[in-house]
Amino acid sequence: METNRAIFETKANSIFSFEKSIRFVVLLTSDGKVLAEFGRPGVVSLEPRSEAATLYMKATIAISMSTPMDRHHGRMRTAILIKEKVTIVCYNMVGRIMLISADPAFQLQKVEELGRLIDQLNLG
Repeated sequence: METNRAIFETKANSIFSFEKSIRFVVLLTSDGKVLAEFGRPGVVSLEPRSEAATLYMKATIAISMSTPMDRHHGRMRTAILIKEKVTIVCYNMVGRIMLISADPAFQLQKVEELGRLIDQLNLG
């Protein structure tokens, strides 16, 4: 497992290098369990650590709520939450969810390019 963590850390660093406003990179199972989680060095989480699991669970619920429409509209690829203090981008990968949190300065036109980077990193 330590080898997997090191591999994911290298890939997370590629995501941090992509955009300086990215704060956290979290890889979740489709039911909200954390597989790997990395924060940009020096960045402090906005929510208490005790509430992180609830946040992750809610993100997975938001993505799964669209499943009934998949037959008509196709699978949800990305969900974007824009809050006053943070932008959260959830990439729906097969069986996994990549949750990226960024400062409000994150430019939404970078969402597709970041998604392609995540696809190239083969995190699924």
